[in-house]
Amino acid sequence: MPSKPVTRTPKGAASSKRRELLAAAPALFAEKEHMGLLDDVVNAASGGQGQPNPMVGHVMDMIKNHPGGISGLVQSFHQNGLGGIVSSWIGTGQNQPISGDQVESALGNSQVANLAAKAGISPDQAKAALSQILPQLVDKLSPNGQLPQGGMLEAAMGMLKSKM
Repeated sequence: MPSKPVTRTPKGAASSKRRELLAAAPALFAEKEHMGLLDDVVNAASGGQGQPNPMVGHVMDMIKNHPGGISGLVQSFHQNGLGGIVSSWIGTGQNQPISGDQVESALGNSQVANLAAKAGISPDQAKAALSQILPQLVDKLSPNGQLPQGGMLEAAMGMLKSKM
């Protein structure tokens, strides 16, 4: 059999292409890392079932619309004596559980009632859902033990909502 002639890329073109790939690598890895993070959030918020929980979108809207966003939400927990619990969600250790009544004391009756009305469920069901979703959502939105800053939270939440 005749062998195919070997064609070689000019040395300058190959190194140029290599430089382009190396320059793009951090962005590609960062995007993959963010998508993996969002997959983790969706999976955690669905109770590990792989199917998104529709309440997650309502909770994300609540966080986004809370005065001060996620930082304001965390501050509400601190102001109501629940700082240790919410700090465990942000930190890299085990998440401490929270009851629906504790969530309501931090957020207030009106915020729980508004969430319940938007979701079409009772306030008691909303409190129970918040007690399960908030720890996981805050934990996954703070993977390095720090809350996202500025527009990063909105970008992450927008990407997450698009997956739901």
